[in-house]
Amino acid sequence: MVRHPKPVIIAKQLRRLADTLDDEGARAIERAAVLAARGYPSTGSGGGQPSGGSGTSSTERAAGLPGDRNGNLAPPQFAGLDERLAKLLRVSWTTSVQIEETIGRINSHADDSDPVPAGTGSCVACGLFCRPTKERPEFRRRERLCPADYTAWLRYRKAHPDAQQDEYIRTRWMEHNPESTTDQFLQWRRKMLDAENGTAA
Repeated sequence: MVRHPKPVIIAKQLRRLADTLDDEGARAIERAAVLAARGYPSTGSGGGQPSGGSGTSSTERAAGLPGDRNGNLAPPQFAGLDERLAKLLRVSWTTSVQIEETIGRINSHADDSDPVPAGTGSCVACGLFCRPTKERPEFRRRERLCPADYTAWLRYRKAHPDAQQDEYIRTRWMEHNPESTTDQFLQWRRKMLDAENGTAA
């Protein structure tokens, strides 16, 4: 089983993050630019000189010299801090949108009573994804085939009593993909088998 934090724990952290962004996000973006370019902003009075001032200039701070406890010079660990924060914000936005979309897609295709009904999966002949529902209980795989290919397979087997399903699958796949080669079929077939066995990458 794939390991991951419990959704409730992630949700709790995201709520804290949302509060932090609401309360301090905009100010942190501005301060990150200051820290990256000039070092710690000081709380001294008059002329921007730090308390107990060291006399260091903004040019010296911009050079990224190690800072003391009063933050008179820019510590090296703050170099690029504004870019790092911007990247993290972009990643958090993209990831949150993708998670929401993925969860919505999963739940829209699964009933609460039976998340994965029997007969769910992709047809090994044409690739059509099948999933039976209350409205369409017949829309399910049989012998790994979608309804249309299963019906066609029965006709094919009746006309060719000694035929193997793999032979039929190859014939049908080439009909669906007339410009494909045998190697492409074999690659696709291997991919489908991996998905069937739960070993797909």
